[in-house]
Amino acid sequence: MGKPKVPAAVHSIRFKISLIIMVVVIGLITTVLVTTRYMHEEAKVAAREKAKSEMRLGGVYLDCKFPGDWAIVNGQIYKGNTVMNGNYGIIDEIGAITGGACTIYQGATRVATNITRNGQRIVGTNVSDEVSRIVLEDGVEYFGEADVLGVKYQGAYQPVTDVHGNIIGIWYVGFSKTSINEFVESSWWGIISSFVLVMLMIVSIIWLFTKSLDRPVKELVAAANRLARGDLDTKITVKTRDEIGFLANSFEKMRSELSQQYSDLRKANQLLAKSEGRFVDLLKHINMLAVILDDKGRITFCNDYLLKLSGWELEEVINEDWISIFVPKDKREEAAQVFKQMVEGTGEEIATYEIETKSGNRRLIQWHKRLIRDMKGNVLGIARIGEDVTERYLAEENLRSAHQQLLNIIEFLPDATFVINKDKKVIAWNKAIEEMTGVAKTDIIGKGDYAYSVPFYGEQRPVLIDLIFLNDQEARRKYNYVKRKDKTLFAETFIPTGGEELGVYYWLTASPLFNTHGEVVGAIESIRDITDNKRVEKRLQYLATHDSLTNIPNRYMLEETLKRVLAKARRGQKGALLFIDLDNFKLVNDTLGHDAGDELLVSIVRLLKNNLRASDMLARLGGDEFAVLLEDSSLQEALHVAEKLRISVDESEVCLVMHRHCVNLSLSIGVVVIDGTLNSQKVLSLADTALYRAKDGGRNRVEFVPPGEDASIHLSRTNQLVSIIKAALKENRFELYYQPVVSVEEKKILHYEALLRLKDDKGDLVSPGKFIPVAERFGLMPQIDRWVVQHSLQKLVDEPALNLFINISGVSLGDEELLEYIEEAINTRGIEPSRMGFEITETAAVRDLKRAEYWILRLKRLGCRFALDDFGIGFSSFTYLRMIPADFIKIDGSFISNMHSEPTNVALVQAIHTVARTLGKKTVAEFVENKEILSKLQELNVDFAQGYYLGRPAPKPQDMDELE
Repeated sequence: MGKPKVPAAVHSIRFKISLIIMVVVIGLITTVLVTTRYMHEEAKVAAREKAKSEMRLGGVYLDCKFPGDWAIVNGQIYKGNTVMNGNYGIIDEIGAITGGACTIYQGATRVATNITRNGQRIVGTNVSDEVSRIVLEDGVEYFGEADVLGVKYQGAYQPVTDVHGNIIGIWYVGFSKTSINEFVESSWWGIISSFVLVMLMIVSIIWLFTKSLDRPVKELVAAANRLARGDLDTKITVKTRDEIGFLANSFEKMRSELSQQYSDLRKANQLLAKSEGRFVDLLKHINMLAVILDDKGRITFCNDYLLKLSGWELEEVINEDWISIFVPKDKREEAAQVFKQMVEGTGEEIATYEIETKSGNRRLIQWHKRLIRDMKGNVLGIARIGEDVTERYLAEENLRSAHQQLLNIIEFLPDATFVINKDKKVIAWNKAIEEMTGVAKTDIIGKGDYAYSVPFYGEQRPVLIDLIFLNDQEARRKYNYVKRKDKTLFAETFIPTGGEELGVYYWLTASPLFNTHGEVVGAIESIRDITDNKRVEKRLQYLATHDSLTNIPNRYMLEETLKRVLAKARRGQKGALLFIDLDNFKLVNDTLGHDAGDELLVSIVRLLKNNLRASDMLARLGGDEFAVLLEDSSLQEALHVAEKLRISVDESEVCLVMHRHCVNLSLSIGVVVIDGTLNSQKVLSLADTALYRAKDGGRNRVEFVPPGEDASIHLSRTNQLVSIIKAALKENRFELYYQPVVSVEEKKILHYEALLRLKDDKGDLVSPGKFIPVAERFGLMPQIDRWVVQHSLQKLVDEPALNLFINISGVSLGDEELLEYIEEAINTRGIEPSRMGFEITETAAVRDLKRAEYWILRLKRLGCRFALDDFGIGFSSFTYLRMIPADFIKIDGSFISNMHSEPTNVALVQAIHTVARTLGKKTVAEFVENKEILSKLQELNVDFAQGYYLGRPAPKPQDMDELE
């Protein structure tokens, strides 16, 4: 038998081409089916993952927005404290974030959704039976398609459980599959269209193909096979210009479109992954503490900020127990209880606890916590985000403590004080200001609009404290003056209460208050009633220009008036100056005592004034020396007045009533004419020369020195004293006498004052009142002061138990070499500085306050002490007293010697003592010469005393049992 006969058509080219075309068609169909199936599968996977991610993202956002547990309350479902039924705001926000549908079910019923139909939200409808069974009954998550009113949705369903684990609803997030189905359908129809087009092309050209079609067809088949394997990246390149090439181009377009669609799908998945990554990255790098704990309290995640703050490394804490590492030992039991409550869902959402760093330091953290649950609602762990509030808490505590401390200090300040804030409302009003104004704290705290000015001025207006905030010139004019030191303002004001003379004086101080950033947050003003001080100061100012015993001008006022007379003399109006000395006055003091001498001086002044014109100035220079300044007077008139005065005293017998004695005295008078060629020092020098000439000439006489005469030739006594002083410096003829300064209360010696004495060439002592003015006039005092300092220092070395005060003259206050010598001697000789003190007169200190203050502060830094001598007879002012940093105030003897019989002097002494005590200084009373004076000083609580009653000056220091 022969072989079966094969039809000829089988061998035809058309048949072969047809076979080839059939293979191609089958390949195309296979490619379309495989590609379509692959697209469907990828779309399903992407849709499911997208739904899962959006469900978790929406859940996190919902927890952050409404922290707390799910619960059914009064028939409605709650998240934390917020009802979810009809809460479309949060649903729409989550929908906007996820880009899809969002629904909350109470049970199986929709109670809040962003899905609408015909403009209405489809609340009240139920979930499908299948979803209800899987999610509500089985309690597991469900991912799949769902038909919602005829629309397909790819969704994710998660059971919602309350704190007891009961499933009370469903949390749903999804998106419409319409777009995916449309995409797949449009792709499928594109493929079908391409397939139909290809088929039509094949059918139309089937008979036109030749053997030359074999290669491009094979290439096309290969491309189709690649597409069948899912290779959408390899470009289809068939290089023919015929129909096969066109077909290949169509395949390439289809491949390109499929590749683009697949790329878009892949990018969507990448964006989703990035979103999740950003959330994790946010927790890692946020500037707050972030930690996730499992249900056993072990650390499963912590961010860099927590590690940096605590000093631990990640590998040291991960999977370790949080309480063991981060909670201080004394807080661990409490922390364990708190963690248990949090896991059970009963702990506080926001709480502040301490953590302990690796180095052992403690930090205070304010925590926000959220429970992490699985699909069944079981607690898997806790996520906590915290803020380090340590510095803020400490700052607040310090601020509260400082504020309360300030209020306590202000409340008990002795000065009337109030505080305002930056809004100028009163925030503090102490007891002293309540007593001063009669306004209670409860009636003014919190008030503004210048309420604090009304109790003082009777009206609402700016006062000193307001100048802290604004430089108001009108307010400044309300005060006598306003001074500023750094940020503090000082002012003095007078508030009349009944005429110009009646009223009160206030000393005011205002300072700004700052916060920790240096910003002004308020101001404080203190008010001190200085009315009594001002009145005493006026009295002291009077005493500064007048002699306290005789009530006539003193040397200072004479010198000031002399300057005015000299100015007139330069315009041609001459005058005259008389220097007067009481002959043998010392005899009265020595025989009858200082009280008799004082009474005699008062009587002499009365006698002299009776023989002078009202325009003539009679002044006391000190001791028994006086001066008369005559204005518009010729030489003849001056000599006439001088002779008249001399005769009136010479011919009078002055009776001392209190001492039942009558005394005959005489005057020695020196006269000088004041013309335009002289200065004040020259006039005083010539008058002094004339006086010494009168005394050297036998006393009880008048001597005149012409203005042009060289006074040094005639100053025999002065020259004698100068020679004696210089010789004494060379031959060491000075001596130190020591007079004790005694405690008034305890009768114990505080220290001794070193008093200088001079021996003349005959060995007789010369009174300091005689040679010191001459030494000052001729520039010898610095040498004398140096001698005194040298020998005083040696005395301190020789007698270690001795405390000594040294007098420093005004001219030596500017001697830098003497100051350095004192400092060096104290340091090199090993003398305890507190054993050494210095006395300067008030007059010398006030003449150059800066220089005096410089001297005092420099030696006080070493530990030396200072006393202000003769207080009350010079330029006395409590203002100066505040500026001079002296330790002791020595009240001048003119106030002390007769205070047991003069109430005015008692008042002045008491005022000086009170002010000194207020300024932290001790008082020393001079010229204490009897028991009555000492008793008065004890009544006034004066600290220390010095005088003949307590001890006379002696060549060596005396003990208390040696004192009179």
